[in-house]
Order: sequence, then structure tokens, then C-alpha cells
Amino acid sequence: MKPATSSIRGGETLGLAALDAIIANEHYTATFEKPNTAPTAFEPQSTTLLSPHHHFGSLSCRMLYWRAQDIVTEHEKQKKPHSSPPTSLTGQMLFRDMYFGAQAALGYQFAQTMGNSTARFIPWHLPSRVDKGTGLITGEYDVDSEKGKEYFLRWRWGRTGFPWIDALMRQLRLEGWIHHLGRHAVACFLTRGGCYIDWERGAEVFEVG
Repeated sequence: MKPATSSIRGGETLGLAALDAIIANEHYTATFEKPNTAPTAFEPQSTTLLSPHHHFGSLSCRMLYWRAQDIVTEHEKQKKPHSSPPTSLTGQMLFRDMYFGAQAALGYQFAQTMGNSTARFIPWHLPSRVDKGTGLITGEYDVDSEKGKEYFLRWRWGRTGFPWIDALMRQLRLEGWIHHLGRHAVACFLTRGGCYIDWERGAEVFEVG
């Protein structure tokens, strides 16, 4: 296996320790508002950085929800400042559940345009190849534009010439994680913001780093 480059380490023990550190800061837990977080904050980071643990199952999303809710409830009783859904920590967990609820209703087609009743078709460059039998994307794509392929590869490896985009894509490759505003920025740049590349190409890169 290749040596790990991410500073994030897995496992339930570390996941629980990371959660404990967040909950110990009661003011942060009670007043967290996601729009007020900054992708340029690192020491300490402005968000919890617990999402990798939730993704790989080393930390229960229910545990975070109820431990955060206990703090918020206590702040409500004492009339101390606290945030509310959807921007609060508990609201973000509800938002995560909404995403998975939408995914459950559509199944595999949620992650593609073809056959997805909630997605509008747009003729992006580098469209996915679709299996005619299943109607699902195959992981391969057609190169309908050499310039589009060049743009995609420059985006993927952080060589677009736009420092903000390149820094984020290099962080993603090295650390396996970027702030949600950074994800919005690079996704928009890939699709409607600059390259006009199929969002499914970006989803694949996000999945593997």
C-alpha cells in the first residue's frame, strides 16, 4: 500500500477522541454555524473535521447529533447563545440525513444524470459512458473535446493557473479532505464556472482524492 499522506487517521478510538474534543468546547458546539466557517482556517480548523469518521463508519452520526443536542438544550435552559438548524451542528446532521434519504429513494441513479429524475441534463464535455443493459454509468467516459480533457486533467492535478482552485485540489490529493466552501468552488470551476466538464468526472475525483 502507498504511504498515507493525510493527517487524518481512522479508527473508532481516534473518532471518539475527536468528538470528545469538539464537545468539550461547549461554546463552539452550541454556537457553531456552518456559513461562518472559513476554508482558510487550519489551526484550529473552523469545522469539526469529523466527516471522514462518519463516512467510513468509525464514528456514529447519531452520537454526534445527541451529544451536540444535549449541549444546545442546556444552553437554551440557561438562556445562553446557541445556533439553530440548519446551520447548527445538529442541523448539519439533519441535512446529511436528507441527502441520504434522497439517495435511498433513487438508488444508484442518484450519482448520475442518466435516469435521475432530479437532475437536469446539460451537455457537459467528457460525458459518461452508460451501460445499455442497466442504465448505469460505467466509470468510463467519452473524450468529445481534447481541450476539455486538458482542462479536466489540469483541474484534477491542481494546475489550472488559478491559485485558489489549484491549492484546494492539491490539498484534496494530499489530505483527502477540503472545506465545504472549497468543494463548492472547485466543483463550480469544473462545471459551469470555467471548464464545462461533466460533474460526474468531478464526483469520481472527489471519491478517490
